Amino acid sequence: MSVNTSAAGLDAILSLGASVNVYMAHGGTNFGFEAGANVDDREGFKAEPTSYDYDAPISEAGLRTEQFYAFKKIIRKYLGTEETSSGVRDESGPANYGRVRMRYASSFLDAKGTPVLRRRGRAEGEKPPSFGDLWQNSGFVLYETRIPRRFRQPEELEVDGLRDRGYVFLDGRPQTVLGRGEGCTKAPVLTR
Repeated sequence: MSVNTSAAGLDAILSLGASVNVYMAHGGTNFGFEAGANVDDREGFKAEPTSYDYDAPISEAGLRTEQFYAFKKIIRKYLGTEETSSGVRDESGPANYGRVRMRYASSFLDAKGTPVLRRRGRAEGEKPPSFGDLWQNSGFVLYETRIPRRFRQPEELEVDGLRDRGYVFLDGRPQTVLGRGEGCTKAPVLTR
């Protein structure tokens, strides 16, 4: 929605003497494993990795947006106040913190067999159970299987019902990524 459309909507509501709840007033971030997705008929599945901004007047980074200033002008009109200095400086954007050194901590597979991954216990079956079947609302699930023999040519791995993303490893080495958002639920895997 454009800034002008949002501002006109706010103006129309306040002109009636009604109160307003701005959601989201301040954008944010989904931390940990709480990210989700949006699904609609027009665009289909769209992963929402971390941002929870939704065009908020104050951005995820804490910066005031054009919408912030448009809303401020309209609210001031109904409060009958003049522009005053808030003492808060205008930002020019995110700061440059320079080089950030990263160090290896661990791999997802390093946690195999630890209480972190054993929280829900084991489940066995022909098809991998869903998060719902496991009563797990977020995070990762490690699915494992043994391939009884080696193949000379790549074999197609297909994961029906993949709801998000699947990282495929073979003997601890990454092979491919399957993803609902990319429409990729199958890929050739070579066992040697």
